[in-house]
Amino acid sequence: MKKKNLAILLALTLTASALTACAASGTQSSAQSQTAQAAETSGAQTASQSAQAGTSLSADDAKSIALEHAGVTQDALIAVKITEDRDDGMELYDVDFYTADRDYEYEIAKTSGQIMSIDTKIKDLSWDTPSSASFTKEQAMKAVLEKVPGATQDNLRMEAERDDGRILYDGEVVVSDRKYEFEIDAADGTFLEWNEQVFPAQAGGQTGQTAADSQSASSGASGESQTPENAALQTAMADVGISRDAVLSVIVRPDRDDGRTRYDVEIYAVDADYEYELDETGTRILERERETYDLSWNTPSGASFTKEQAIEAVLAKVPGATRDNLRMKVDHDDGFLLYEGEVIFNDMEYDFEINTGDGTFLEWSEESLSR
Repeated sequence: MKKKNLAILLALTLTASALTACAASGTQSSAQSQTAQAAETSGAQTASQSAQAGTSLSADDAKSIALEHAGVTQDALIAVKITEDRDDGMELYDVDFYTADRDYEYEIAKTSGQIMSIDTKIKDLSWDTPSSASFTKEQAMKAVLEKVPGATQDNLRMEAERDDGRILYDGEVVVSDRKYEFEIDAADGTFLEWNEQVFPAQAGGQTGQTAADSQSASSGASGESQTPENAALQTAMADVGISRDAVLSVIVRPDRDDGRTRYDVEIYAVDADYEYELDETGTRILERERETYDLSWNTPSGASFTKEQAIEAVLAKVPGATRDNLRMKVDHDDGFLLYEGEVIFNDMEYDFEINTGDGTFLEWSEESLSR
């Protein structure tokens, strides 16, 4: 009887030891999972606190949730872009942030703090110059970084691609508050595209706050009444920060997005075009984009009709227009080398394509900007 009790006691002891070991093993194996879930738990707590306070998450809240989930510290950031979005009736924050070695895109629910989607892209500049490229990868990188003072390879994303039979270097430079997108011809180093996109301001933890907010408040204090269209124009112009004399044309249009009124503002200046999307009051910037223009490039090799001849031919078709009104670049289309661009003059836009071989106008169209 004693032996039987001892056997039962031993069995129970071994079973308890095994269960303890399994529990410890399970705790250890789940630690990584718990760590990965910690950020979402933190985000849920932040969202819960916001819900209890009767408010939605701020842009800073969404940023914190995304950074914590990705395991990225503030010091590792090159740039952050936060915009408001709406998908199937759900209000979202799109949180895009950039580090030296990868890019992240998060969608976060504005009311719950739930992470709806994640996209991560690793940056890689270890590839070699394509065999058929005369302009090397290193030359392209140097040319790009020279256009953005202070930028380094950490800010640069670039890859080689083939388009209509030609090799291009395609990519972007990301700095603290903006992104520069480019295309370079790998044959001669010509910049085929150079666009600048300014990220929405992140003031006071909210997206789209600008100096125009104080301007709007001042206007209201003075008793001056204004329409949302006028407010949108004032907000955009204050954000651009250029004088009216430098503006070629301005267009303000109401729009509808997911059932909400928005105002689109297009500003055409001497050396850049600006596109804004503002809220229903016209005082809050939701999105902004800037595209700059440069006519300092040379006539491309293989072109019989020079850049200067093309400029003269285009301006001759729009009496009164000058080079300030002209946007033009070199483009390849199905093996043809073209001059492509537009003239902005007297609230009209003239689009054109010119054959670089003989100067023939392959396209010429006119459209009112105030349509």
